[in-house]
Amino acid sequence: MTLELLKTIIAAFALSLPPVWYPTGAGPETVAQRDARVEMASHENAEQAHSGETRLPPDQLAAMTESIWFNESRFDWHVHAGKVSPIGNQDVGNARCLGQVQTWRGNTLLTRAEWLALTGLDRAATRRCAAATQSYLWYHAQRCIRRDVPAARRWDKRLTDHEAGLLFAAYGAGKCAPIKKSTGLRIATYRQLMAAIRRGATRKQEK
Repeated sequence: MTLELLKTIIAAFALSLPPVWYPTGAGPETVAQRDARVEMASHENAEQAHSGETRLPPDQLAAMTESIWFNESRFDWHVHAGKVSPIGNQDVGNARCLGQVQTWRGNTLLTRAEWLALTGLDRAATRRCAAATQSYLWYHAQRCIRRDVPAARRWDKRLTDHEAGLLFAAYGAGKCAPIKKSTGLRIATYRQLMAAIRRGATRKQEK
């Protein structure tokens, strides 16, 4: 699948999801502004997934990232911008950007300065958030799945839904963890998005 097609499908899917709810008068942007922002974020996600910085399939990596972003933050403007949200405390200030990225004890993926730079409404900051979200998924993939597969061919095959579920669970826990009921929403969103990606790829082949 081409990057442009993946960007189109992921953005369309994200825009079809329920928008975040704000109390009356608390919404910081118009519908058009929100749609443009979510589309931009989705595009940056897809482009980062195609960067080659992990060995996970780009379409699956982008779909997992988009599922995390939606279920962690609902694309809330305040979370994206690094502001205090009227509908949540972002883990008492310990989580940043659409992926609600935290710096776990013992984790060396991000310095504090890098972590602080994850929020912002511009493309560069959004891309950093995508990179961090995907780096954590790759970090957990290397530690939590396929440990019994020889390294030379460990990432030759696409992820199964169960493996994706384990990565969602690890992302939420900050370590390898079993799939819990609370992981179900992320898995459901991921499956819906992957189905949309498959449909888009099929239509492209038929033309």
